[in-house]
Amino acid sequence: MNRKQEIFIKTLVEDVRHNATAAAITAGYSKRSAAVTACRLLKNPEVKAAYDAAMDEFHRQNTAAAEEVIEFLTRTMRGEEVDNIPLGVGKGYEELTVGAPSAKDRLKAAELLGRYYNIFDKNDNTDNTDAAESGVVVLAEVADDE
Repeated sequence: MNRKQEIFIKTLVEDVRHNATAAAITAGYSKRSAAVTACRLLKNPEVKAAYDAAMDEFHRQNTAAAEEVIEFLTRTMRGEEVDNIPLGVGKGYEELTVGAPSAKDRLKAAELLGRYYNIFDKNDNTDNTDAAESGVVVLAEVADDE
């Protein structure tokens, strides 16, 4: 791959809109034929493979893993995650101060963790409170008539 193709791929991956024409222009290709050039480049097997690899790497770096989300929710639920909180200081001005998450935010984090770990599943009744509704009756003791 040549230098222009490398710049084209880098620009295309980093562009939020993934505008191939704009990436071709940035890479130094002619503005008049940028759309055709971009299409041609993306059909080139070597360029396409490099683009796919760059996109995979981009997504790997910029997408949160499940473990990261669970760790963040756990820190928030425990009040360990800090945030900037605006405080009014008068005359329409605010000052930022660092503070722990609110009880509402901590409760929401606990709820999301509970859903993830499925601890609110109504079908898992260990205390048999809904046993009669499900058609199962649990008897405390059965007398032995023998």
